[in-house]
Amino acid sequence: MRRLFLVLAVPVVLLVLYLPGCANPQPLSHTGPVGLPPAAEEPVARIVASGAIDCFPKGLKTEDGSPATCEVSAAVLRGDVLVLASDKPVPGGHRSSVFKVPFVGALPRQVTPEKISYVTAKPFVSAAKFEGMTVTPDGEYHFATTGFDRFDPGSPKFDAYDTLLFWPAGREALVSLVTPSSRDGVESSAGVWQKLSAAQKSDEFPAGVPYFKVEGLAAIPGDALLFGIREAGKDYKNFAYTVRIISVPYMVRDCHAILGDEVKVLFDVAGRALSDGAGIAETVALSSLEYDRFGTRLYMLTSFEAEGGRVGGYLWVIGLRDLRSGEMPRLVRRPDGKPLKFTHKPEAVTVVDGATVLVVHDDDRVTGIPPATDPEKGPKRELHQSFYDVVRFE
Repeated sequence: MRRLFLVLAVPVVLLVLYLPGCANPQPLSHTGPVGLPPAAEEPVARIVASGAIDCFPKGLKTEDGSPATCEVSAAVLRGDVLVLASDKPVPGGHRSSVFKVPFVGALPRQVTPEKISYVTAKPFVSAAKFEGMTVTPDGEYHFATTGFDRFDPGSPKFDAYDTLLFWPAGREALVSLVTPSSRDGVESSAGVWQKLSAAQKSDEFPAGVPYFKVEGLAAIPGDALLFGIREAGKDYKNFAYTVRIISVPYMVRDCHAILGDEVKVLFDVAGRALSDGAGIAETVALSSLEYDRFGTRLYMLTSFEAEGGRVGGYLWVIGLRDLRSGEMPRLVRRPDGKPLKFTHKPEAVTVVDGATVLVVHDDDRVTGIPPATDPEKGPKRELHQSFYDVVRFE
C-alpha cells in the first residue's frame, strides 16, 4: 500500500474495510496540504437565485398519521447529479431520506417529485438522521455522516444514528459502512463516535465529551475528513453551541476505506464568540462544511434558531492554512458591506464552480418563509419542501 499523506504529517494506525464486488474506481490523487491565496479580509457575494425542492408529494403522512416533513441537511454535487439527504425519514418503501436530482447547469426554480430518484440501498435506509455529505477533492468518492448525537454504550438502540458511509461517486449500490460494527444485528459506525468523543476530552470531560452533534463533513487534500460539531456537552439538554472542527485522517483507494487514529480538534470557538467577532446579533453554531476545490478554502455554514420560530444563518470562508493556525473564518458579506444573511436555516453547502455555491435549507417544521430572491411574490415554504439559494462570489 502506498504511503498515506496526512494533514498533520504524523504516523497513524489504520483500519481497513474491504468492499466486496467493487469494480475498482480510480484511486485518489494525493495533492498534499494547500492554503488559501491572499484574499480580501471579507469575501463578497450575493444570492442570485432561489427555489424549492419538493422532496416528496405534498400531504404525505408518516406511519403514525402525522405530516411528513422535508428537512434537507446534507448535499453534494458531482457533475450533473445533486445528492441530497433529509434528517427526517421519508415514508414509503420506494423512497428514502437520500435522493438524487439532475443538475444540468442549475436547478429549476421548483424541483418536483417526478425529478427525484430515491437511493434505497440498505445502508442508506438503515441509517438515521443524515447531517453531512462531501466529495473527495478528486471527485471520485462520496462520504455521508449521520449526527452521532445518540449513543448508548450498553445498548444498540441508537446505533443507527452513528453511521459514516462512503461509496464511489454515482454508484450508490456500492455504499458501505466505514469502521463497521454490529450489535444485536444493528450495523453502524459506533467506533467513529468513540474517536470523535475522545478527541473532545477536556478538564470537564477527561474521558471524552459524552454528548455532541455532527452537522458538517468535508474531505480535504492531505487525506483528512473534517467533522463539524454544532453542539457538545453533558447531554442533549445540557450543551453549548459551538463551531468545532475535528480532523480524522483517511484514505480511499480502489475497494478499501481507511480511517486513521490520529484524531484532533483543528478549530474550536464558541458560537457566541464567533458571532461577537463578526458583529452579528444571533448566537450561531456550525451547520455545514465543504471544501472548495477551486479556491483551496473551506466553506462553512452557521445557523440559528430564535424566539418566535425565526431561523436563519450565515456563510463563512477560511483557508486551510488559516484553519490550522487558529485564524477566524471570514464572514461573507453583500456588496453593500452588510452580512449575507439567509432567512431560511442553512444546513448544506456544496460547490458548483469556482465562484458559486449552492446552499440548501432545513427549516425544521417552520413554514411560510418566502424565497430570498422574491420575498414579496414567491411561494412560501411548505412541509414537503426544502428551499435553496445560489450564492455567487464577486
